[in-house]
Amino acid sequence: MISSPTWKIEVHRHGVAPSAPAVTAYVSQAVGLFSVAADAGHGPQVAHDGLTLVGRDLSELERDAIAYAGTVDGHFRYTPDGYAGPDDPGVVMRGQRVRHVLRSRPLLMVTRDGAHTEWDSLPHEEYRNGQLHA
Repeated sequence: MISSPTWKIEVHRHGVAPSAPAVTAYVSQAVGLFSVAADAGHGPQVAHDGLTLVGRDLSELERDAIAYAGTVDGHFRYTPDGYAGPDDPGVVMRGQRVRHVLRSRPLLMVTRDGAHTEWDSLPHEEYRNGQLHA
């Protein structure tokens, strides 16, 4: 994990106060914008080639990612935390607690300088024992 200083920008839904951020963007002075995360409970829908990624039950997302990969003769991948998702270096799947259930939280990533993978580029706020506590 790269530990360069980052700034977190939170975007809330209009007219809903107080609320959890719908989207969190991470910026560093060296790279600029390098990650955007959609909140599992409040975020906008994000899809990867038709596969819905936000707020999903993680086992259902895994099942759908496997099925999708089979229909397009493609691949899916697991993160080091064990979350399944698209085989795309720009997407890192995370788990986030929404009430008492763990849901999918995609991070759209750009690999930062000095990192070997996008996983190494995760903002430290997103790298808490494999899951966010909302």
